[in-house]
Amino acid sequence: MKVCVRENYVDASVLGRISETELKKEPYNFQIVEIPDDRSDCFFTDFDIKRKKYVFNEEKYQKRKECELAEKEIFRLKQFLAETDYKAIKFVEGAITEEEFREVKTHRQKCREKINELEKIINGGTNE
Repeated sequence: MKVCVRENYVDASVLGRISETELKKEPYNFQIVEIPDDRSDCFFTDFDIKRKKYVFNEEKYQKRKECELAEKEIFRLKQFLAETDYKAIKFVEGAITEEEFREVKTHRQKCREKINELEKIINGGTNE
C-alpha cells in the first residue's frame, strides 16, 4: 500500500484526493512510500539517512503487535477478575469458607501478577 510520509506523519487517505506529483511539492512535501498493507501505521516507519527515504521498521511493528496481544490478554484477565469479584465479596462476608475460596483466590492472584507483567511489556519495561 502506498502512503504519504512527512517527518513522523503518515497519511494513506490523502493519495485518493491529491496526485502524487502535487503531494511531493510545496506545501505538502510528502514522500510516497510503499509499505505492507497491515503495517501502515506511522509507528512503523523510520527515516533511513543512507538511502534518504522512509522505510518500514520491522522491530517497531513487532513491538506494536506484542503490545496489542498484551492488551487483549489484560482485557481477558480483567474480565475474569470482574466475573469472580462476587466470590471475594462472599468470602469477606462469610458466605463461603476459606477452603471454598482458596482456588479462586489463587487464580485471581495469578491473574493480577500476569496483568502486571503484561503492563510492563506495554510500558516498555516499567510498570507505570
